[in-house]
Formats: sequence, C-alpha cells, structure tokens
Amino acid sequence: MSEIIDENNELNHDIEKDHRSKKETSALLTLSLAFKSIGIIYGDIGTSPLYVFTGIFSDPPTDPQDVYGALSLIIWSLTIVPLIKYVFIVLRADDHGEGGTFALYSLLCRHSGLSVRGNENSDDLTIANYDTMSIISSKEHPNFIKRSKTVQSTLLIVVLLGSSLVMSDGLLTPAISVISAVEGMEIPAPSLESGIVPLSCIIIVLLFMVQQFGTAKVGSLFAPIVALWFIALSCIGIWNITYYPRIFEAFNPYHAINYFIRNQGSGFTDLGGVLLAITGVEALFADLGHFNRRAIQISFPCFVYLPLVLVYSGQAARLVVDPSVIANTFWRTTPNHPVVYWIVFVLAILATIIASQAMISATFSLIYQSMQLDCFPDVKVIHTSKKVTAVASVMIITTALLAIVIHQVWHLPIFVSVIFFLIFGTVDASFLGATLRKVENGGWLTLLVAICLAIIMIIWRWGTVRKIRYELIHKPNLGKIFENSGKPEKPIPSSITINEDSQISQEVLHQDGKVDVVQLRLSGSENHLTRSSGIGLFYSGAGSKVPLSFSHFIKHFPIVPQNLVFITIRPIAVPIVGDNDRLIVKKVGNYECCYHATARYGYSEEVSQGKDFILKLVESIQNIDPSNKTLKKDFDNIDDITYVLGEQSFYPRPGSSWWRRSLVRIYTVLVVNSRKQYDNLDIPVENTIGVGMKIAL
Repeated sequence: MSEIIDENNELNHDIEKDHRSKKETSALLTLSLAFKSIGIIYGDIGTSPLYVFTGIFSDPPTDPQDVYGALSLIIWSLTIVPLIKYVFIVLRADDHGEGGTFALYSLLCRHSGLSVRGNENSDDLTIANYDTMSIISSKEHPNFIKRSKTVQSTLLIVVLLGSSLVMSDGLLTPAISVISAVEGMEIPAPSLESGIVPLSCIIIVLLFMVQQFGTAKVGSLFAPIVALWFIALSCIGIWNITYYPRIFEAFNPYHAINYFIRNQGSGFTDLGGVLLAITGVEALFADLGHFNRRAIQISFPCFVYLPLVLVYSGQAARLVVDPSVIANTFWRTTPNHPVVYWIVFVLAILATIIASQAMISATFSLIYQSMQLDCFPDVKVIHTSKKVTAVASVMIITTALLAIVIHQVWHLPIFVSVIFFLIFGTVDASFLGATLRKVENGGWLTLLVAICLAIIMIIWRWGTVRKIRYELIHKPNLGKIFENSGKPEKPIPSSITINEDSQISQEVLHQDGKVDVVQLRLSGSENHLTRSSGIGLFYSGAGSKVPLSFSHFIKHFPIVPQNLVFITIRPIAVPIVGDNDRLIVKKVGNYECCYHATARYGYSEEVSQGKDFILKLVESIQNIDPSNKTLKKDFDNIDDITYVLGEQSFYPRPGSSWWRRSLVRIYTVLVVNSRKQYDNLDIPVENTIGVGMKIAL
C-alpha cells in the first residue's frame, strides 16, 4: 500500500511539475512577445517626442503655467487614450486574436448574422471559430443591425472611412517622422542645414523601395533598436528633469483644465499639437494579431509609457528654464556631448525608419484586408504628421464601433455602451474638433486623400455586390444546359458513365433489365458533349454551384475536361479559416466526375489556388467519390489542369439614371486597371482561360 501511495505522490509531483513548466514557458513566451512588440507597434508613438512641443507652441512660451498645462495635457492624453482606452478596454474586442477596424466590423457582422457578400450560407456555421451560437441567436432575435439595411450601409461606410483615414495618414507619417529626426544634424553642425531635405528624401525613397523585399530578414533587429531608443528617451528625460524637478507638479490635472481657462479658444486649438503625442495609438489594436493581448498590456505600461512620461517631463522642465529651446525642443534638450548626441541621432534615424516601415506595412495589410472583403480593387500586396486629422477621426470611429460591440457582442447593458461612448467619445471629439481647425493650414490634404480612397472603396463595393447579385439571378442550371437525345420508357434511376470515345453518356435500366445508352447533348443543339482528359476548374464568386462562365464557355466549346470542378472563393468574416474548414466539396447532381467546391478564406489570409490547394481538392474529391479513377492521374500532370475564369465587361441597366451610369463607368475603369484575377489566385497564367461576359449593373 505504501508503494502505491509513493507512486501516486510521484505521479502528482510530475503532473504539478509539468503544469509549472508550461506556465513558466507561457510566461517566458509572453515576455518575449512583449519585447518584440516594442519594435513593431510603438515606433510611431515612440518618435513623437521629436516634434510634440514644437507642434503645440508656435512661439516660445512666456508663462511657465502654459508649459505646465501643455505637459499635463500630454500626460493625461497618454493615460486616458493609449493606456486606459486601448490597452485595458479596446484590446478585449479582438476577433480571434486579430485587431483593427475590420476586426470590429467582422465581429459585428457575425453576431448580427450578416455575411461578407450579403448572401448567407449555412455552411459557414461549420467553421470552428465562427461563433455559431451567436449567429443562430441572431436569426431568432435579430438585432438593430440585422433589421435595418440603412444601419448596415452606414456601418460599412464608417468602417471604410476609418480605413481610408489610416491609409491616407500612412502617406504623411513617414515624411514627418524622418525629417524631424534628420533635423537633429543642424544643431551641432549648422552648415548641414541645407542637406536636411535632400537626405530625408533619400531615406524615404529607399524606405519605399525596400518594401518589395519584405521585412522578415531585419525584423529581429527592430525590437532591440527601438528598446535602445526608449532607454535613451528615459535617460534624456531624467537628465532634463534635474534642471527643474518641480515640473512633476504638472501631473495634477488642474493644470490641464487651467490651460483651457487661461487660453480659451487658442488652448482648444493647441489640442492638435497634443494629439501628436498619441499618434500611432491605433497600432496597439491593429497589430494585435502579431502578438497577443497580454504581451501588449505588459509592453506599453512598462517599456513605453514610462519613458514617454519622462522625456516629455524633461522637455517641459527645460522649457520652463529656457523657452528658446522650443525652436527644436528634442534636439536642443539632448546632451551636447558629441558621442552621446550622435548616438542619439543615429538611434532617432533608425527609430523613425522603423516607425515608417511599420506604418507602411500596416497600410498594406489594411488594403489586403479590404480586398478580401470586396472593398478595394485588386492590387498586388507583398506581405512583408503634424496634420493628424486622420488619426483623430480613426480614434472616434473605433470608439463608436466598440460602443456597439460592448452591447451587441459582449452583451453588457446598454448604459455601459453609452457611458463608454460619452467618456471616450468626448475626448476623441475634442481632438477631432481641434485638428479640423487646422484643415485650411494643410490638414485638408489628409482629408482629401482619405475621401478619395473612401469613394473608391464604396464604388468598388457597390459594383462588386451588384455583379454578384447578377450572377446569382442568372446562375446556370445544368438541367437546362443539357438535354437527353432519347426518352426511354419507364426508366429506373440511372447513372452516368464515360464511354471509350470520351463522350458523356447515361445508362438507363428498364424494368426488363435491358440497358439503353442515352447521350447528353447541349440544349437546342445536336452536338454531344465530349469529355477530354484533365481537370477543369471553373471559378465563381457568387456562391452558385455552376458559375455563369461555364454556360458561356459550353455554348462555344462543347468539350470539357473529364473531371469538372466548379469552385467558389468565399470570403468569411473571420480573420483565419483553419485548414480543416477550408474546403467544402460536394457532387453536382448525378453527373459523373462533376463537383462543386467552396474554398473559404478569412480576411487576413492570402488566397492561393496553387498546387497545394489542388492537392487538397483532389483528396477531398476522392473522399466523397472513391470510384473516380482518373482524378489522381490528371493531377499528376499539371498541364492537364485548366483554370477557367470569367472576364466581365459591364454596362448600365436599360433606363438607368445618370448617376448610376456614372457609377458603372467608374467601376469599369477600376476593374480594367485592377490586377488580373489569376495573379490574385496564384495560378499559372499559361493554364488559364478567360471567358468574356457582359453584365448589367
């Protein structure tokens, strides 16, 4: 008995040791991710000290109370927006680990029972992370989003506008960040002032040129460099605070309130400069998928928030002592020791390049997600500002969407959503109002670019939805495409076989046991359909079993490959669809070697229809139709695989209004200038056939 007890104790000890080991591994992994996140997420907000105070004060502050007030506004903005709102609240609204505007949108779509393309499909409920119970509940008790087409359209427009604002901001952020860092070389060497703009242009051009090569090879260097930059900020901040330690009194929010009382209208306008301190805050949420919630909740308070508080406090301390440093606050408050100064200068250049790289990559990622959700023309995407009106707009859009998520997805009482929106919406609206007052001074460019992008996205979505709707209305029916050449009397259910001459035929058994061979032919034609060796893949985006391109193809070429597969590419309102949920394959009626496959992809995934996909497709077909003996042979010869895609041209419906005709023309221009479908699907162009079709929108 004692031996049994000893064995049990030993077993329990091993189990506890194993659990302890897993917890330690998990903790180490989280800390590792927290450190790596420094180099990806915080580059933008981390380089803001280069220009914040210069953006707030156009002239040297004559009253120390103004400096106290500006610092108090900066500190409390960093505390309320990034720390409280994003780190502790917004990060909880992830979509299976993914963050960003489209993550909030997909959450609301699924929990409202809406699909990406508007045509619901019960097969989507088989996806493991599709929140099946929420969808079923939404069908029984539809919420206000499900009930109202107006709300759905408004929600989509808000999301597209928010995405457009981020993209437009991505055009200006790299330029402002880089030039603010390069300006540092004129302090120790005034003769180099003329080289600031040319050097900045060279860095920016090189930055955009290297995008095509991706950043995976240098990604491991980002975190240490940005970490060194934050350490430098902390040291510089502490050094400057020694000039005027009383600056910590500015942490009292009274000074922020007093700043508005003393300066009134101009104080409100200065919020546009304060907003510079929190640029890049959306990256905390948008880049969630690369790390995890816990990692970001550790990294920001510990590695980012404190260095920023120290460096801004140090700059304010020096401004109280010497207001003239406002001309270039960061560099004039950096120790002038040659070695220290140039080390900080190099770190600043590297940090701004990394921040710009992260912003550009985030913009590319956002464009790709938009493409996957039918909201942006097809373009090639390789995975790899002081006028910040766009940033303020995105913040308030996130607040509005999250307020809806709190009630509809988290199922908290409506008053919680209202309180959240009133508190953080007021803060965001204040920043937005302040920056809108600077539109005439240059902020109009960001808004103009964002509006143009939003218009393009809305028109593309409008045209794509109507194209899919047309294909669904006019979807072909194989029973109407083919007809029998003979009508045997009293047939018993039949099966279709392939004769030696490759013609598709149908054996019909009579009650007396005799067999009649009834060949299929095209409806209204004497031509019998011929089957050639190989695999034919006919693509449809509408979700119908038989794509419109097939009926057009078969009328002109009464011959199809022996293995006929109709494929629907279906975007799903989840970030990632698991491999086990990727494919749904079914036989089409009783037609021999004829199948329909639905390939489902999340909005963060790359659509690929290459050889790996075809292999999975073949395996899925063999599972449901083991009698198919030719499929594997055809797959082994890649030249026997033919991809058939629709090449649509569009025209307005008869009697259309002038604005509808204009929308169709613009949509046609976008389609003509977008990337070819076979490029997006990663399929060989030499094996591709385009079938022309005219579609009325």
